[in-house]
Amino acid sequence: MHATILIVDGWPASRSLLASCFCQSGFHVKVADNGLDCLIALQERCPQLLLVDLDSTWGGTPAVAAFFRGAAGRVEMPITVLLASESPDVTSRRTGVPESCCFQKPVSLEGLLDQVGLAVALIDLRCHALVDNTWS
Repeated sequence: MHATILIVDGWPASRSLLASCFCQSGFHVKVADNGLDCLIALQERCPQLLLVDLDSTWGGTPAVAAFFRGAAGRVEMPITVLLASESPDVTSRRTGVPESCCFQKPVSLEGLLDQVGLAVALIDLRCHALVDNTWS
């Protein structure tokens, strides 16, 4: 896998564990520890996937959402995966992110890797299908 993932987590140990896990799985990993760093990273190069811990004390979720609203149509939007202490259905309703992309902590790293891998594979499939004009 050569997809780039931006991991946003205010806790250094958690951020390091997630980064290590995704690096070992073949992802290019960028990290941010707060909303401002996340926005800077998104403006420099939009990753294919954004992994955000909503329970972090880093703040900035409204600023990141505003960035995407303002950038609609101008940048390729990454798939967003959220980690939260609440159930996936509650997180989905609160954020608008599909429930399949919301994980309740403590999270299974294997399940998280599987979901992210599937999401990236779907992006690749869509891109190839559009390039090959094979979408029916």
